Amino acid sequence: MSDSKYPFIKYVPIGLTEDQSAEKSLSFCHLMEKRRSIRQFSNNPVSKKIIENIILTASSAPSGAHKQPWSFCVISNAELKSRIRALAENEEKISYAGRISHFNTHSKPNEFPNKRLK
Repeated sequence: MSDSKYPFIKYVPIGLTEDQSAEKSLSFCHLMEKRRSIRQFSNNPVSKKIIENIILTASSAPSGAHKQPWSFCVISNAELKSRIRALAENEEKISYAGRISHFNTHSKPNEFPNKRLK
């Protein structure tokens, strides 16, 4: 084991019964159904500790060879956040007008099943 700031955490499988797995999976499904893509954000400040916890959680996501090849950047300057948002929204428009619409026009109706199983 290294003396790293972020030491290796051994994976320990969680043993669940079939009923426990079914209950947890349904609970997770209900939680995920509440997700939304939003364009309105609070102006309330978020503490540094909360931001650090969020980044710590995100950085633990599985990745190839467990390398986590990503970086996170916290932006607190309102003007810079506004400029980034404008650039991101422009990129989104380009994507929907070109790259994504190309996919949509070439897929057949009912090619992808409804997310709800019948």
